[in-house]
Amino acid sequence: LLHLAYEGFWLGYGPLLSGQPSRLATRARAETLLARIPMQAVVDLLAKHPEWWRTLGTAAIDYGDIATGALADALLPDADQRCARTLLRIGGHRYPRRTRTDRREVPVSQQELAVLLRVSRNAVLPVLDRFAERGLVRRGYRTLEIVDLAGLEAIATAG
Repeated sequence: LLHLAYEGFWLGYGPLLSGQPSRLATRARAETLLARIPMQAVVDLLAKHPEWWRTLGTAAIDYGDIATGALADALLPDADQRCARTLLRIGGHRYPRRTRTDRREVPVSQQELAVLLRVSRNAVLPVLDRFAERGLVRRGYRTLEIVDLAGLEAIATAG
């Protein structure tokens, strides 16, 4: 698990840009509507509308920003800040923002969050306890709810 995608997320454009097979694995966590466009159809559309290449380039840059953000988050020494930034990123609340601003539920288990943070589940529990005590998050079954977005952002940007 590296990231969670939400409505409007493009994936699978790597082979079109690189000519290489896809290196991406995806899994739906909820009811999902996925549109698959054959590569030749996309090539034909891009030949008619070359200005659309910019959209694909922007999507590739966004994916790079997500991956860079994930790495930067994982390298933070402060556990609370690392957790806050990761929750905001996988919840779609950090650049590139790809979710509705009212979305607060993050479909991730505590174990999955621990993996993203590169710590044990036992190490992430005290962080989530502190966040819950401050009214920042609420835990559910295989989900975390961001209750106080501004408070979580304050932790994420501290320092």
